[in-house]
Amino acid sequence: MRTIAAVLLVPMLVCLTLFSSGCERVNTPPTAGFAVLPVIGNPDTIFTFNASSSSDNEDDQAMLEVHWDFNNDGVWDTEFTADKKATFRFSKPGDYTIAMEVRDAAGLVSSISRELIVVKDGSGIFTDSRDGHVYRWMQIGDRQWMAENLAYLPSIKPTSDNYGSPYWVYDYNGSKVDEAKATANYKTYGVLYSGEAALKSCPPGWHLPTNDEWISLVMAVDSFYWVSNRFSATTGGKALKSTKGWLNNRNGINSIGFTVLSAGRHTCHGDMGVGSFIDMGVSTSFYSSIAQPGLPDDYLQWFFSWQNEFTDYIMQSCFPDDYRSGYPVRCVRN
Repeated sequence: MRTIAAVLLVPMLVCLTLFSSGCERVNTPPTAGFAVLPVIGNPDTIFTFNASSSSDNEDDQAMLEVHWDFNNDGVWDTEFTADKKATFRFSKPGDYTIAMEVRDAAGLVSSISRELIVVKDGSGIFTDSRDGHVYRWMQIGDRQWMAENLAYLPSIKPTSDNYGSPYWVYDYNGSKVDEAKATANYKTYGVLYSGEAALKSCPPGWHLPTNDEWISLVMAVDSFYWVSNRFSATTGGKALKSTKGWLNNRNGINSIGFTVLSAGRHTCHGDMGVGSFIDMGVSTSFYSSIAQPGLPDDYLQWFFSWQNEFTDYIMQSCFPDDYRSGYPVRCVRN
């Protein structure tokens, strides 16, 4: 009987051991999260970073430790600490990616990064009274410019309705404004406007820039000269481009925080695909409020274009039917 009992006991112990090991709690990495205030500033701004939203399934938040990389260069600028808040001031304008890593009591880590923009001194934010959208603005020379693309979207139609809408959101092919605004392209690049819509879409107290205002913007960051009556060459093209998002290593340096994004366009040219979105990552163009000399005012406007193949150049040009195509808009305060 003792032998039988021993034989029966061994598998029971094995089962209990397996059951016990199956019930052991597996430690999971913490969840990283942080906020930054303000979201925009200049070189005099002291930014506050708060990782209090980080959490862990096993440990209390007080046991979590964090450290920060304020330049996203792979070198941590602070040591691990239980203090979830940190402050930092950036010495010059530009686009910055902030990385934070959180560690739990068992040594497991997770990380997250966020972006912020530091603009030249003389900047702020304003709210469009029409839809409540908040924009960054910056002082460049004697003008106040929007430092991001216009996002005003009163209506939208599918791209198949070629001339039915003066507003588009890149790669969106529906007719619901709220749905279009929820897309990543809207949140990043704003709205693409026809020439007619561009002339009347700036917020109250703001206007579509003239040729002279565009030229003054470029001259504020670099030299400017005419190659012909349609083309300007300047290293200011690279100075104004964003530091990422351009294909084939054609990113700019965004030296003053104007952040020209490679937003692409919506074209109505038959030979390029009727009602199609093209050139994201390759180019972007902005309408001027001035019509091409010798043509009716309602025919087309000049536009200023950043091209991928001309890294340091800005083209000033216009072509037939381009006023029907969709381009992003920047506005200037009256």
